[in-house]
Amino acid sequence: MGSDRIGVSTGCVITLSSGLDVSTSPSTPSSKRYFRNYERASKDQSVLTELPNNYSDDCVMVLSASIKRTFTGGLLDRRPTWSPHITLTSPRVGLLSKRNICGDWAVVSSGIFILIFVLPKPIASRWTHVGSLQNKLNQLLGISKDDLAKAITAGPAVLKRSLENQIIPSFNFFKALLHSNTKFITAFKRYPEILTIDHKAVTIPNIEIMRQHGVPESKVVFLLTNQPRLFTVKPEEFKKTVNEVKEMGFDPSKLHFVLAVHALRSMRKSTWQRKVEVYGKWGWSEEQTIQAFGKNPWCMMASEEKIMAVMDFYVNTMGWESSRIARRPKFVSLSLEKRIVPRCSVVQGLLSKGLIDKKRLRLATLLESTESSFLEKFVIRYNEQAPELLKLYQDKIGLQKS
Repeated sequence: MGSDRIGVSTGCVITLSSGLDVSTSPSTPSSKRYFRNYERASKDQSVLTELPNNYSDDCVMVLSASIKRTFTGGLLDRRPTWSPHITLTSPRVGLLSKRNICGDWAVVSSGIFILIFVLPKPIASRWTHVGSLQNKLNQLLGISKDDLAKAITAGPAVLKRSLENQIIPSFNFFKALLHSNTKFITAFKRYPEILTIDHKAVTIPNIEIMRQHGVPESKVVFLLTNQPRLFTVKPEEFKKTVNEVKEMGFDPSKLHFVLAVHALRSMRKSTWQRKVEVYGKWGWSEEQTIQAFGKNPWCMMASEEKIMAVMDFYVNTMGWESSRIARRPKFVSLSLEKRIVPRCSVVQGLLSKGLIDKKRLRLATLLESTESSFLEKFVIRYNEQAPELLKLYQDKIGLQKS
């Protein structure tokens, strides 16, 4: 095996980050139990992780990042004795090449971050291509090295595409459409592989479908910036979703129309139906659920567990009728830990002292107001009668942050 190439293997990526499970090739089910051990490595060590035995030595390029956030790259020239984590200085590991193939790309991580590429032919035969691509992408996209590293980790297929024939034309296409390099960077960070798709086959037809239904250009740009992956689905499927949203009564000129398109495309029909059933457990009819979705599409983006937890708190802990939440479905999408529980704890304190009337409590004022407005109306105003409320609120917020 030469020092400037990697043997050929089926392409796949395994990304490890603190506290996360890993996805592996179906042919390597045993690898997950090994990779979970990587967290034991010392914070000041760089780490290499050996793949299970059904991978050959010459098909693996390992990029390992220590807590110092500096990448190093190399090739394993022999299979070391198995260890879940092997330091670069271990005598059991020999590196044929220590080329810093990714320059000083950094990955912001709370712990050790390991990226393992099992590369397909286009990259495997061109080791130096990976390193040289870094500077070109930095210059072209105007993106920070930290963000570029994280984007490549999420969408490594970018490394397989021709800079001149695919990446640059795609970049120019999106920049002209979004009229902003900042918006392009947002889209790229959310879905890096927008630079790899066939825009004539999917992106352009899907954009045209939105325009034909009367969606303003500003709303198309908003959706493309924040949910670029949505435009990579087959146009016939995309058109079905847009028609379905329109049949629900959404106004194409409003932002909720594109949010509803995103919501429906992000879940299966069975998932949608299960969420309708979850709301039904709290007394909502299917019609009420559809109406709530029309007011705030995000209420159907919450997980079934989140919906149950929020509704249980509102109805059983606070004693509010579920119909009040149906009229203000935005309340479901609020954070239970960071917003709902801390603020409602203050209200419970005020109610227990008889300082406010439950019937006159406006939920929108309580839950949707800014932090400063909430403190002024529900804490500072009652500082003399209930001085403990500020500490109660701070404790709740602090507990959730910790």
